[in-house]
Amino acid sequence: MKGTRVAARYSKAFLDLSLELNKLEEAKVDAEVVFNAINTSRDLRNFLGSPVVKPLQKNKILSEIFEKNISELTMRFILLIVRHGRDKDMENIFDQFMVQYREHMNIVEVEFTTSTKVTANVVANIKKMLESSTGKTIEIVETVDEKLIGGYIVDMANYRLDASLANGMRKLRRELVK
Repeated sequence: MKGTRVAARYSKAFLDLSLELNKLEEAKVDAEVVFNAINTSRDLRNFLGSPVVKPLQKNKILSEIFEKNISELTMRFILLIVRHGRDKDMENIFDQFMVQYREHMNIVEVEFTTSTKVTANVVANIKKMLESSTGKTIEIVETVDEKLIGGYIVDMANYRLDASLANGMRKLRRELVK
């Protein structure tokens, strides 16, 4: 819980600063770069969490890793995180930034799961339907799960629409058992 609170505070400060400097989109792209780098590299995560490596060494190495790939604003923010001893929370901070960015921009991330890969036209129709019903911009993350047998599942914030054949069969089985 404490790490989440720290991440929320730092990410909110970064969001506010990037808004104030009119660099929100740049900060979003940078946040994705940093988050993906940390998320996909166990070595980088271990490095950030290591109490053995001194902050000056961390700053030097992080500058070498990111300086050419992100803006000066984001680089200075990373150095601030390290200076304040929150480097082990960096992945959560940038993840939380993306959550707050989507909230600020009125964007909802939706997971659309099907049993097979669907066409872009189907995804576009689902997106249009969800945008018209929610009044928000929708970002669809497609996943394929063959266990569904057929149909689809839409996961959006606190809402789940399960129109899969597997779910229908589970419901039918429960009814037959009664």
